[in-house]
Amino acid sequence: VEEIVGEMPLPVSVPMLRLHWLKATKACGMEGVRWHDLRHTYASWLVQAKVPLRTVQELMGHTTMAMTQRYSHLADEHLREAVEMMRQSQAKEARPKNDTSNSDDTNKKAREGGLSY
Repeated sequence: VEEIVGEMPLPVSVPMLRLHWLKATKACGMEGVRWHDLRHTYASWLVQAKVPLRTVQELMGHTTMAMTQRYSHLADEHLREAVEMMRQSQAKEARPKNDTSNSDDTNKKAREGGLSY
């Protein structure tokens, strides 16, 4: 809290800031919420919005990437994309070289009874 008070444009005491913080959180039904909780939420939302971790590190003022990587579990979309790329690659390799048909269309026709194997 002392750091925040020191950066404020108008002079305010730490006890006064704490008093108003407590009043504000109580009025919002958010008793027990700390300044750090807001930082954590901000970082989490940045990562969930797919902001690069390096950018999140800079915005949060983290001196090490290790600190920022605590939030990386919130951005696992790249893992899903990698698995999907592998799946598509394997499906292409499994198709015979002279097969130019679309396997999705073929599978759909087979499910609808239009093809027999």
